[in-house]
Amino acid sequence: MSLADSALFNEAQKTSLTVTLRMLEEEILLLKRLLQGGRPQSIMFRYEDDIEPQKRQVILERLEEVLKTIREMQDKFELPVKITKQSCLIEAFLGSFWALLYEEKAAQLNRYGPVNPLLYKELDPFIDRLLFDLKQIEKLKNR
Repeated sequence: MSLADSALFNEAQKTSLTVTLRMLEEEILLLKRLLQGGRPQSIMFRYEDDIEPQKRQVILERLEEVLKTIREMQDKFELPVKITKQSCLIEAFLGSFWALLYEEKAAQLNRYGPVNPLLYKELDPFIDRLLFDLKQIEKLKNR
């Protein structure tokens, strides 16, 4: 990196650019997987393939150009590469979803209005099973 390149950013500016480019890259990689037919076998959501093959190919080519530009920027400005351990991803996932699931228990749903008393018996066992499974994953991760 030349002296002129290193003087272009202060640390906060460099961090801002780095984080934005990382987020952009992550989303582009997800889009590429989807456009190339890598759709998950999901239960609660679906991705609809509504892009014509010719357009899909052009979009994929443009996404590659964006990734190429990100690579050039990373090289030119010596932007740091973030290394994330899978165990950290699991930990973050478990913590956030444990809290979200707990908020879906019948007693917590009263924030949206009166809760049908049967919901405690019908919903909470499912939520408890999900919470239990997440706890088991956490235990496995920590072994």
